[in-house]
Amino acid sequence: MNDDCLGYILQYLSDEERIHFAQTCRRFRQIFTDCYRSRYKKFSLDMEGKRQELTMFCICRESVTHLTINIDSFDRCVKGFQDHRQMAPTNCFEILCANLKGMEQLQRLIINKRERYNYPLGNLWQLQNLHELYLDIQHIDSQNLVKCCKTNANLRVLHLGYGCVHQNLANIFPHCRNLEELKFGVMAEATEYCQIARLPKLTKLTHFGVRRSGSFALLLSALNMRPNLQRLFIDGGSLTLQEAQLLTGLRNLREIKCFCSTADCVALLSQLTALEGLSLWMSSSEDISDAVLGIISSCKELKLLRIASAHLRNTFVDETVNLLQKIRNIELKKPLQLEIPHNIHSIVAEETGSGLYVSVDYEPRLKW
Repeated sequence: MNDDCLGYILQYLSDEERIHFAQTCRRFRQIFTDCYRSRYKKFSLDMEGKRQELTMFCICRESVTHLTINIDSFDRCVKGFQDHRQMAPTNCFEILCANLKGMEQLQRLIINKRERYNYPLGNLWQLQNLHELYLDIQHIDSQNLVKCCKTNANLRVLHLGYGCVHQNLANIFPHCRNLEELKFGVMAEATEYCQIARLPKLTKLTHFGVRRSGSFALLLSALNMRPNLQRLFIDGGSLTLQEAQLLTGLRNLREIKCFCSTADCVALLSQLTALEGLSLWMSSSEDISDAVLGIISSCKELKLLRIASAHLRNTFVDETVNLLQKIRNIELKKPLQLEIPHNIHSIVAEETGSGLYVSVDYEPRLKW
């Protein structure tokens, strides 16, 4: 019987029968892989997964390009697995890890785990073609992460959970020469943050969570030598005046997300004339209306202005519309997307034609 006929028969078999078929010989395994390659190209292992599904995935592992492992789901369904005499969650994870070496096409790996866990991650280095790695977990040994970065020289995106690497994060940077996007969160010294500037191709940098006041000064100063950085998100810890001043040296920035404590810090952002998006959260009650209007006036390419929390004049939206009517060519540019706290009201913005200049949303925190 030829391969096409065998592949046709597979459609009428149960999952268990397909597994037995694929495990019979190399030829049958190849036929199974050819038939189900697209089905397992993007695979997610969670609490809904079954033993048969995992086994079939392992058979087709050479074809997988995107893999998501939700370890939290394992913990929530331990009892369910045991009650139904199915594979224990730890064994599921161990089987996955044992098959990493054969996943030569895997380019994107996501591992989610919010609580403390006992699942080993020491064999990530067996993957050698990753382009994106997302570790939303609480801890990974820094040496294991270094080893993983060494064997994945083409890694472009790296996301790490807060405190995922408690120390020696800088050890991975010499092995991430092609990294374009880094997201992480950790309480570290200014000198350690500064090492991020060693990444030559970095275009997007995100830090979230608690940090020491002024701890980004050295990093921002060093990043002035890296004109390719386009997006900077500092989601936690208000910028000091010194940090804001150093930030103005990053003239190629297209998007910023940050916390500020004074109107002077906000006013400095008007020097970043290439900005297309600004997300701002004020940690004080100081009125920043004039500072923000200055940003709108200077940043001619601005498309999104999100102010999640701040004190603005009741006439702020009206003043924004009047300003845009003077400086914005509505034939060439879309309306400014303005997201501000709901307590700021407008009269002019309701008038006919004002929608050509500004689109107002009063729920900015939902999109922060």
